[in-house]
Amino acid sequence: MTRTTVIAISTAAVVAVTGGGIAYASTRDSSSSSNAIIVACYNRTNGQLRTVTDRNPSCDRSELALTWNKTGPVGPQGPAGADGKSAYQVWTALSGNASRTVDQYLASLQGATGPQGPQGAKGNTGVQGATGPQGEKGDTGATGATGATGATGATGA
Repeated sequence: MTRTTVIAISTAAVVAVTGGGIAYASTRDSSSSSNAIIVACYNRTNGQLRTVTDRNPSCDRSELALTWNKTGPVGPQGPAGADGKSAYQVWTALSGNASRTVDQYLASLQGATGPQGPQGAKGNTGVQGATGPQGEKGDTGATGATGATGATGATGA
């Protein structure tokens, strides 16, 4: 069988499976669905394609067995997408925001001030701190006022 014939039959098989609405496909390895292989039988006489099932587990002599991976190889990475709009740009596109400024947008993100919370419980008394260093000697104070004259004492002997 030539390569062109195999490609044509494989292409016909894929078209028949996807276009014909075959509901059940058999897999050789159901334990790992990412590595599963689909098995089908192509009738060389009438061109019909059928999948291999538990009730019909093999191809007849008039059929050609076809297999293909359930999941194909990973394709190349696509091009980078365009940059999206900023949140501000999306906001200004909303009705009524077209002429608003960035500051207005930022202010719209902040909610109203909430009510004051209840006063907390009194905390424990802290540990007494260490004694500080002695201060410098102060200046001498002013002389005080003269006191009152005392009473005369007794005569001596």
